[in-house]
Amino acid sequence: MKNILLFLFSFALIPAGFSQTTEGLSKYSFDTIRDSINKYMFSDLQKSIGAAEAYILKGKREYNKEEEYMGMEAIIWIHYSHRNLEEANEQFEKLLFFAKEYKALKFEARAHNVAGTIQMSIPDLKEAIRYFNLALQISENEGDDISAQMALSNLSYVHKINGDYRKSLEIEKNILKIIANHPIDSNYTSSFKSRLLSDIHYNISKSYLELNKIDSAKHYSALIKSFSKDFDSCYLRKYYYSKYYISLEEKKYKKARKYLINSEKYCPMIEGTLTSLRMALRYGNLASKEGDFEQASRTLMQGLRDYEVSPEEEGYMSNYYKVLAEAFKETGDFEKASYYFEKYLNTEKE
Repeated sequence: MKNILLFLFSFALIPAGFSQTTEGLSKYSFDTIRDSINKYMFSDLQKSIGAAEAYILKGKREYNKEEEYMGMEAIIWIHYSHRNLEEANEQFEKLLFFAKEYKALKFEARAHNVAGTIQMSIPDLKEAIRYFNLALQISENEGDDISAQMALSNLSYVHKINGDYRKSLEIEKNILKIIANHPIDSNYTSSFKSRLLSDIHYNISKSYLELNKIDSAKHYSALIKSFSKDFDSCYLRKYYYSKYYISLEEKKYKKARKYLINSEKYCPMIEGTLTSLRMALRYGNLASKEGDFEQASRTLMQGLRDYEVSPEEEGYMSNYYKVLAEAFKETGDFEKASYYFEKYLNTEKE
């Protein structure tokens, strides 16, 4: 079964003059409709939903329950990307009903992974862990390595959020074994496997860095590039991000800046997205490390102007507000420093 990651990683353009009606779109191939979903996922809610509905319609028309499920799941990710969490949750209930109705445990495991991701954004980490563990239990019982790996990845991320990097690393090493030992087939292609290996090496590198094991972080970082050469150049972004974090830790700030610039060269960002906010944090943090606190505060404030942080996302803004508060303090703007330090303390409580 094709993983939802294939929805998120494929960005080919749809043909010129492509009909945007659900009926019209449903006459094209699944791959072409998927391209349409990707094209509009972050920029146009209605067009991307229309494409996903066409995907579902084509699945129904061809009695293909796997593809029908993927279209339903895509709708959730579209709402999720537009921060419509209540709607995403409602769509999950439909997705779970679909999985149970057709007694498809592999769909049910994926649905629990989706639900856990939504709960992380609400945020309700206890509920997220419950869903991820349900997904893992079903996946392991069914021998579904892909869904099990997704559940483990999500659980690893929760441990990272909670600051337990040793537990996160333990899980990531387990994931690496699952990916490395999984045979290549029509659903688990060599390209797909390379993407997963690129992801897990990036995550392991970051975990080692948090544990102050720089040599190990460098080892896993160096391997990312070898797995990223055969597909979307945007994947090289993770290689340069990992090099940036290592250079920052080693106080090699010129190198760190070079790696950030290279990451944008290979994969330009769309302004006003969560990716652009994270990049603002990287540049702002780097400017602070270099002692240019005026530049740091300007960069971080621009990031907040470009991306409106929702109340549900405040709990994940801890580091951003901390760096911003420190930058304002160093520039002598104590009023703003106090404001963002208070926001930082509030996010730590969430």
